[in-house]
Amino acid sequence: NIAKSYEQLAALAPAEGEKSLRKAHGILSGAVDLAQEIADIRALSFALGNLGVLYQIGYRYEDALYLIRTALRAAERAEAPELIYRWRWKEGQILWAQGRTGPAIASYRRAVDILEETRQETLSRYGSAEVYFRRAVAPVYRDLVKALLKASELVQDREMSHRLLTDARGTVERFKAAELRDYFRDECVADLESRTTSPESVSQQAAVVYPIILPDRLELLVTLPDGLQRYSIPVKSTDINAKVAEFRGEIQNPKSRNYLRPAQTLYEWLVSPYAKELASQHIDTIVFVPDGPLRTIPMAAFHDGKKFLAQTYGLAVTPGLSLVDPKPLSQEDQNVLLAGLSEARHNLAALPSVPAELEALSKLYGVETLLNKNFTRSRIAVSYTH
Repeated sequence: NIAKSYEQLAALAPAEGEKSLRKAHGILSGAVDLAQEIADIRALSFALGNLGVLYQIGYRYEDALYLIRTALRAAERAEAPELIYRWRWKEGQILWAQGRTGPAIASYRRAVDILEETRQETLSRYGSAEVYFRRAVAPVYRDLVKALLKASELVQDREMSHRLLTDARGTVERFKAAELRDYFRDECVADLESRTTSPESVSQQAAVVYPIILPDRLELLVTLPDGLQRYSIPVKSTDINAKVAEFRGEIQNPKSRNYLRPAQTLYEWLVSPYAKELASQHIDTIVFVPDGPLRTIPMAAFHDGKKFLAQTYGLAVTPGLSLVDPKPLSQEDQNVLLAGLSEARHNLAALPSVPAELEALSKLYGVETLLNKNFTRSRIAVSYTH
């Protein structure tokens, strides 16, 4: 821990960076000796791996790779998956920095597989869970996605490129499931994951869009009836975050009409690149699987300069297709209960549009509505029994 503190000081104060890294190196070397002396294999793996990270920071990749792999062997002997995945991940980073694309992706894949097998995100302590996931779990999935996207550019074979893009999309799905496992802190997501479906099987009139926010660009993986397409938009993550915050702030202010400008910018980034494909393939529904801050805004309010996105397409937002069962609802034999309150209650303002909304739904389903004084527990009980 002392060594890691010096490592972080080196990043925060570059002027003292070399001095701090030298201190970290000395402390970790002492930790290696002590771990060997007391025959603590797990501690030895920790010390060797973090020593390898110091060499990685210093661009001494061969030395770093040797130490990381030595740490990996120790972690395997100690049967410590929380270390095995970490050193596989670091191995992938070093191999990627050396330009060894195939071996790097293989290491990243193994790291993700170990995370999936051992559910490390659900084992972290509650107090540090969010930080642990953000720093030690999420980057592993993201590094694999970035590597797969880059590799798809480098290969000449179109079939291989498509396979790599499909792998990238699948890794995003696995990441979304890991996020929810981390959030719920248990395995309740497993049942949902068992119903994994292919985006291609959702609908022939639907496009499934995966926005992937990277530090230097926005990647869009778009599943259309004729296959998976990739679009890369040169906009930084900081710019996306700022624009999302601006948009959210404007639409939350009922007195503001300034939301159109950010709404049009977000449309340009997130929809415009494939808009012609949507029209040519007769798409009527867009399913978004949003990333990061994009989960906090309504895609329906994106604007193309003439109308809102919701005026052209049906829209759906999902945390991941592996977490839902995307089947159309049967329109036959449905029991529908419609109830609402339009009057002011308990210092809450009235909702004058509720009666009209209920009436419109009632015409669709041909059922009775419970409005205001009829919206009671006893009336709901009677309606439910029928």
